Amino acid sequence: MSFEDKYKNVVYIVIDVESNGSSVKKNSMFALGCVAIEVTTKNVLGGFAYNVAEVPGTEMETKCWDEFWSKEKLMYDELHKDQMDEKEVSTQIVQFVQKIKDMGKNILFASDCSVYDWKWVDACILNHNSTNPLGYTAMDIYSYAAGMFKEPRHSVWKTIKNLKGTTLQFDDVNHDHNPYNDALSEACLLVDLIRLNESQPIMRLGKVLDRKPHNEFIINKFD
Repeated sequence: MSFEDKYKNVVYIVIDVESNGSSVKKNSMFALGCVAIEVTTKNVLGGFAYNVAEVPGTEMETKCWDEFWSKEKLMYDELHKDQMDEKEVSTQIVQFVQKIKDMGKNILFASDCSVYDWKWVDACILNHNSTNPLGYTAMDIYSYAAGMFKEPRHSVWKTIKNLKGTTLQFDDVNHDHNPYNDALSEACLLVDLIRLNESQPIMRLGKVLDRKPHNEFIINKFD
C-alpha cells in the first residue's frame, strides 16, 4: 500500500495543555491549544486556543510553580487573561472536532505527552458532555519516536534535538509554552516522524491558519 493510500484522510488532533499541577482532581488546566494536521499534505485544517478559568477550590502545585511557571511568569500572566468558562470551552472543542470530521477525515488525538494532555482534555469535555468525540485512544509522539529510533522514551528527545533543522523540525515553529505554538510545533514533529518512518521525503509545513486563534477555533478554507 502506498503512503498516500495508507494515510489518506488521516488527521491528527494535536493538543497541548498548560495547567497549575499534575492532578485533574486537585489542580486546574488554564490554557490549551490545538492543531489539526493532515499527514499526507502537512496542511493545518484548523486549530484553537483557549485561556480557561481555573476551577474554584483548586490551587497551584508547589513543584509546578517552583520548577516551571516561576521561570515563565510572562507567559503565565498572558495565559490568565480573558479566561473563558470551562463549559463554553468544552462546547467549542466538540464543535471543532465535528467540523473536522465533517470533512471526511479520520481523526486521532496526539500530544507530546499523551498521559498528561489526554486526561485534561477528556475531563474538560466529559464534565459537560456525555461522550468525548475524540474517542478513547491517543498517540504519544515521543513514544512513537522512541520506537522508531529504538531508544528509551526518556532520552529520545536528544536524538530529536540532534536532527532538528535537518531531518526533523526544520519548520522552526517557536515552542514557547504558548499552547497553540507548542501544538503546532509538535504536530510538525509528528508528521516529520511519520514520513521519516515511512521512507518519505520530509516536507515543509503546508497551509497554516491566517492568524493565531485566541479563545476561538478556526477552520482553514481550501479552494
